[in-house]
Amino acid sequence: MVDTSKLIGFKGKFHVFLACQIIDPTIDTLEDTRIVLSSPFNIDGGGVQIVVPYPQESSIRTVAKLGTATKLTVVLLPKDQDVSKIKRLSDVPKEGGILVIPGTRP
Repeated sequence: MVDTSKLIGFKGKFHVFLACQIIDPTIDTLEDTRIVLSSPFNIDGGGVQIVVPYPQESSIRTVAKLGTATKLTVVLLPKDQDVSKIKRLSDVPKEGGILVIPGTRP
């Protein structure tokens, strides 16, 4: 569940996504290509329930096993952005998006 109440100022230009990664301390979180993005969701100021399915062709499937720890990151991307360009979290700001980090202001 993602609370979009603090993201309401981004409503007109951005969609909210959830990025899922396997926790691996040997790989830089921002550069890990084993990520999956959810479908886009509208920012409505309320709670948004987001599920992140792992597509068959996704590289995350090679490391995702029952009980594997995951990390979830809220991502804002422009509504007209081609999300297929996002291969790692470091691509988000390069493509005009925002990584929402708890405890900071997006």
